[in-house]
Amino acid sequence: MGSYNKENQLAASEKHTELNQYHSIGEQLLHLARLTIGKHLQNEVIPRQPAKKQTLGNRSGVFVTLWGQSLTAENQAGTDYSELRGCIGHLHTSLPLQQAVQDAAIGAATRDPRFVPITPKELEAIQIEIAILSPLKVVNDLQQIVIGKHGLLIEGSSRRGLLLPKVALRMEWDQKAFVDGVCTKAGLPPGCWPGFSTLFSFTTIIFDERDLLDGIC
Repeated sequence: MGSYNKENQLAASEKHTELNQYHSIGEQLLHLARLTIGKHLQNEVIPRQPAKKQTLGNRSGVFVTLWGQSLTAENQAGTDYSELRGCIGHLHTSLPLQQAVQDAAIGAATRDPRFVPITPKELEAIQIEIAILSPLKVVNDLQQIVIGKHGLLIEGSSRRGLLLPKVALRMEWDQKAFVDGVCTKAGLPPGCWPGFSTLFSFTTIIFDERDLLDGIC
């Protein structure tokens, strides 16, 4: 029994250490993304970070999402950052993680074709979210998709679309609606899968400044 308890304590200690490492990495990457955007918007020299080995497991891509303050009347306190302001990333990248985050952060701030570029003043009212993506897995059945856990990528007819896991939660979609949503994102008709497209799932590690505001990290 004593050996069993020691093993449990050791596992719990290792898990706690891993979570602390994740939080530390997340804070560093969020700070780097904000610093990089600010420097870029001010036409200043962007500090290039040396590659560092990160304990994030087998990761494949990175996306940076920018959230502005909600414009609804209910957000009078200015604490609801739910207005999408930009999202750009790398599905696959050979760049070191820090440099991939920097490039995606600049892209989200200035190259998302759905939005006008953000301004230095606006950056003060923007919250940054970083999603680190796992390698892709082919989806053969709707039941392989877990809402809230999996993001989706679809490819077909020379088109591609991607939705992160949080989108399905925010839209309150089930698996079928999620697949139809990513089809639409790709410019494909709903129901295009499995007929003439290939569907992939992935998981994410999320680092979000809004969690820092709430004291979660």
